[in-house]
Amino acid sequence: AADGSDGSCHVLLVPLFGGASGAGASGAAGLNLQVASVAVLLEPSLQPAIEQQALGRIVRIGQQRSTTCIRLVVTESIEPNILHWQQRRIAQASQSSASSVNAQLGMSDFLLLLGGGGGRRARS
Repeated sequence: AADGSDGSCHVLLVPLFGGASGAGASGAAGLNLQVASVAVLLEPSLQPAIEQQALGRIVRIGQQRSTTCIRLVVTESIEPNILHWQQRRIAQASQSSASSVNAQLGMSDFLLLLGGGGGRRARS
């Protein structure tokens, strides 16, 4: 079956964002991936809600198997700073409106991502 429910599909690569520029809709938009049991996030997103939506395509009502999420992070890069920024953004959103989790980056956010601005610094 095209949806992999017959066991014919062992790996499905789905980008979090459409297009080469990273702009546009999620590659998983509209997909029900209940037949999947493992999600591997290859890079952190500046839009945490997009990651949550992608994981939600696997962990759905009717999912029969236990699920696992694996997040790959390059430690000697900007990626740990992005994860730290995501955690701050999610915490801020839980205290205010949910839409603020995907608000645009401000200068303090940008500095945090680059390792400054009072956040954790990336190793040189």
